[in-house]
Amino acid sequence: MSTRRKELLYVAVVIGFFLLMFRNLIVSGPFSMLDSEPPPLKPSFPPFFSLADYGTFGDISISTVFFYLVSLFGTLNAEKIETIAPFVLSVISFHFAVKELYPYNPRRKREIAYKDFVIYVLPFFYALNPAYSSMLYLGDSPGILFSMSFMPMVFLGSYRLMKDQSTKNLAFLSLFTVLSNLVYFEGFLFSFIFELPLMVLSLMEGKTRAVLLMFLSVVISFASELPEELFIYLVDVTAYKPIAYKITYDIFIYSVMIFSIFLSMVLVTWASRLSKEGKREPLALTFVSALVMFLFVYLMHYPLDIPLVGSLVLTITTFPQKVFLLSFSLLLLSFPFFRFTWVLFLVLIVGVFLPSYSPLSSTYQELNFSPTYQVIPQFYQVYSYLSSHDPCYTIVETNIQTFPYRIAFFSWPDVVNVVCFNYQVAEEVNNATNGVKYVVTFLPLNDSNLTLIKIFPGNPTAYLYESKVYQGLILFPNGTGAGGKLVVNQGQVQVKDGNYTGNVILLLGRSFFLNAKSYNGLVEVHLSRGEGEVSFQRYFYFFYVSLPVSIVFFLIPFYLLLKERVKLRLHGWLNQWRNNT
Repeated sequence: MSTRRKELLYVAVVIGFFLLMFRNLIVSGPFSMLDSEPPPLKPSFPPFFSLADYGTFGDISISTVFFYLVSLFGTLNAEKIETIAPFVLSVISFHFAVKELYPYNPRRKREIAYKDFVIYVLPFFYALNPAYSSMLYLGDSPGILFSMSFMPMVFLGSYRLMKDQSTKNLAFLSLFTVLSNLVYFEGFLFSFIFELPLMVLSLMEGKTRAVLLMFLSVVISFASELPEELFIYLVDVTAYKPIAYKITYDIFIYSVMIFSIFLSMVLVTWASRLSKEGKREPLALTFVSALVMFLFVYLMHYPLDIPLVGSLVLTITTFPQKVFLLSFSLLLLSFPFFRFTWVLFLVLIVGVFLPSYSPLSSTYQELNFSPTYQVIPQFYQVYSYLSSHDPCYTIVETNIQTFPYRIAFFSWPDVVNVVCFNYQVAEEVNNATNGVKYVVTFLPLNDSNLTLIKIFPGNPTAYLYESKVYQGLILFPNGTGAGGKLVVNQGQVQVKDGNYTGNVILLLGRSFFLNAKSYNGLVEVHLSRGEGEVSFQRYFYFFYVSLPVSIVFFLIPFYLLLKERVKLRLHGWLNQWRNNT
């Protein structure tokens, strides 16, 4: 069988394997998994302005347009494609990466068998290990896994660039760093971590140009999604403060970290022997793997409160499973550089199958996708009702026992996210009901503060209540309801409250509001004769400017690859013409 047919057969086997594995998901109805909301009924092009998040510019970028195009296949189909595709791409990209990276020319049958294991079997472990598999149920999936599926090719591109600092290799590397950032906003950070081992090796070999080019690929990746990156790290993440965890935070998390650090130390010691033979890649990979885990432990207890840098660190340290994923993936990339040994198989088996406890307790659950993750039909019925009657509010739960989170509305387009405001109200004015207008349950409630306004029959039946004690999103500084109205327009929030003159508290609190004072994270607005406003459009001018900039950087890898292709083709034609003449 020819090499090309063999590769096509392998790709077909990979696709078939995961289609079989996700068979229950493929035939399921709308579903959600923690941070992944159920898909809307129909696709909508991302707007420059939306009522959600008070019209921030983060609604449109190259990535949002990309996911809109995927949703044209059907919003539910897009959700399934985005969930399954990362597993398929991970195996295929790892396969082609290690096929080129495997450094040995085996002679004995056992060594040949190990090479086949590394090239054809090990890639499945990249997508089916505790850190990777459990991420499916832990949130931000499929984004994180989608981005991680490109990391083996990022490492391969860095390896090529370390060997040859050509424009072609820079374009190859930048292509995958850009794609990783296209599907998840932290893709550039993941790419940097996977390039770091080869940056270290390049510095050791005095290849400063290679290091600069690798870092340039990360910059191109970041700039290719500039509007979203600026919004997330300068605006969104800054709303959260880093918290130092105590050692009792989660004993399971520490057990996994200690295991990973110990495993890294063993492999570092082992890899140091290979470095004497000129193979430093496994040493660099295992060192960075241990470094990532160590820095996570340190920064989790001693967080950085530095603008932008602190935000970057916070997105990692608040999600321990993400760190496990990065660390273990780096370790797996080091395996092809090791010669065959039974100890290596033992390490792989222990590392892949043993940590099946919390926080990785959901490992391999995707082998039998549970229908409990499906969204009941009442979800869309309630959403449609509120969209037509009162589109500025979402539903919040009264009790987790009567309100399974699978029906929660968190960030629907054109719907203000009252859930977050609810937390702010509870913290600032000691009354969690101020910002809550609607409540939904699956059981009838006998609560004098709630009025039943709609019943959605089914199994289970959904009950929609309106809160009588709802005071709105505007309060007086003493915490009582101001009773005023607010209107969100493009660029400003207008507040109206009769003829009142004085200060009120706007619960839509964000740091980017202009002509307003901060009130413990909320916004203090001064009304004159019942009217006042806070604006934010000028704050977001640079987002509008950044969109064309991001388009340019997104196209750079494609331009460089096309340029090299045309250059190579012209060079071939020129040589052919010279030979003929």
